[in-house]
Amino acid sequence: MSPISNTYKPAPIKFYLPLVLVFSTSLLIIINWFIYKLKGLILQHLVIATFLLLVISMVFIFYQIITKEFISYIKSLILTKNIRQMLVIPAETNNYTGQTKINNVNNIYNSCLKYTYAEYKENKLYICLRIPNNLTASKLLEDRMQKLWEAIDSSQKEYSFSNLERQGHYYIRSGRK
Repeated sequence: MSPISNTYKPAPIKFYLPLVLVFSTSLLIIINWFIYKLKGLILQHLVIATFLLLVISMVFIFYQIITKEFISYIKSLILTKNIRQMLVIPAETNNYTGQTKINNVNNIYNSCLKYTYAEYKENKLYICLRIPNNLTASKLLEDRMQKLWEAIDSSQKEYSFSNLERQGHYYIRSGRK
């Protein structure tokens, strides 16, 4: 087994959980407010669900602040956004009609970018790239990876990165301070 696979398992759901909790709580608060304004009703089950999600979200955020993971989490979200912007293939438009061309390979490739993320954890940086199931789309990812690694190496100079490893449906590259 490789050194990365012994210590780190890609889990995009775990990475996005605090963000999902905050957005779902905000959505429930807005729904509660609209129901109250339109019908004058207070739905007790909706209020209880909102309160529970709000408490869980606050516990996650306070825990991250106390353990000093909150800043790392925000930095991870920013780096993840930058990685996706570097890797995305923009939709092509038809010069005559102005409509976007449908390219299934590009759509498959871009949809896999939703599961691509970077995570700062303690003194390490993990970059997990989701590999598309389509062979042509995975070749597109491999073509774009070299430029991505050069950009990350130049922007994250305090980290020394290991070689790229494949683990399941992910390419993982880890960096150490």
